[in-house]
Amino acid sequence: LGERYRRLGPCGADLGHGYPGVALFLAELAALTGADRYAGTARAALRPLPRLLDRLAALADEDLGAVGSGAFTGLGGILYAL
Repeated sequence: LGERYRRLGPCGADLGHGYPGVALFLAELAALTGADRYAGTARAALRPLPRLLDRLAALADEDLGAVGSGAFTGLGGILYAL
């Protein structure tokens, strides 16, 4: 799209580029500033996670391996954000 325009899309579930990373940032911002609005927004950002984790738990072991366990992607990133 070039330098002038950005493409918007839904966030993923990884720590590096998804809503768990946004939630972690907002939680830290709330801790540093004492502003409750950031903490509330951080909690709201994590609302999709229980459903996602339930869906992941239902996957067969070989399919779950495709999700990954890295620090910034996959289950490792999600767990770190929690």
